[in-house]
Amino acid sequence: MNEHLRRFNLNLLPILDALLDTRNVTRAGERFDLTQPAASAALAKLRAAFGDELLVAVGRDLRLTPKAERIREPVRQLLELLETAFQSNDLDPAGWSGEFIMATADAVAALLLPSLIDKLDSVAPGVTLRVTNITRSSVSNLRSEDIDMIIAPPQIIDDAALMSRRLFSDRFVVVHSKDHPPPAAHELNEYMKRGHIATVIDAPHIGGPPRSNFSSEIDQLRSTQRNVAVVPYYSLLPLLVAGTSRLALVQERLAKKLMEFLPVSYIDPPEPLPTLDLHMFWSPKYNDDPRHVWLRNSIFEVCERYRT
Repeated sequence: MNEHLRRFNLNLLPILDALLDTRNVTRAGERFDLTQPAASAALAKLRAAFGDELLVAVGRDLRLTPKAERIREPVRQLLELLETAFQSNDLDPAGWSGEFIMATADAVAALLLPSLIDKLDSVAPGVTLRVTNITRSSVSNLRSEDIDMIIAPPQIIDDAALMSRRLFSDRFVVVHSKDHPPPAAHELNEYMKRGHIATVIDAPHIGGPPRSNFSSEIDQLRSTQRNVAVVPYYSLLPLLVAGTSRLALVQERLAKKLMEFLPVSYIDPPEPLPTLDLHMFWSPKYNDDPRHVWLRNSIFEVCERYRT
């Protein structure tokens, strides 16, 4: 960076523009409620910065020096660029474009997206929401700014430097088909005799028992039950249970939503399982970014119904 630019006080640019425009110290100062001595002091600083008189007395008038004539239009253009930057549409979602990229499980997406997409479409129609599944690389992708946000249980996020906010809690229930009687409440043996549809997201290895990645109790139950199939999406579980005697561990809020469309119901699990807390995580770099703040607030508002 040029040394003169490094030392230049940008606060002097508006008064410089006014001096070059009015060619009058008093009138230039009046534009900014400056007294005549204050305006004269600003002119003195500008003369020192540019190494030029800028304004010279010719009779009773002040005239621009050749250098002042040369910089007059560039200064005006620079101020217009700065004004555009400070008055950008970052605070107006209606003028935004681009993508928000969020990593989360399909079960969370099924709950949030209908209302969140409606909000984006009405308030920020130029923005696309891209949702990806959570993988082992999601946290590193968040650090490298390849994604904007993760919504997940805090147990699977291994970076304490990330910002976070709790959204809501859920619990796991046992989904069964309405036309097949469920196991008796808390009857583990009967539960184990049934075939199960399980899910695992980004398994650390091929094969082996399905894992939740956040609960040893759920992992233990899934590893000892008879898994007929293991699929990567929670939302598939009720669909694959409907019309069969099979069972599946599913988040209660997702089960309630899919019960509107599928002939399934649910019961409590045969053993106590931990509550599923969901948080949103983001990079500290974007903590004060207007677009990111708006997105986070919108997600938090959409989740309000799940906190009651």
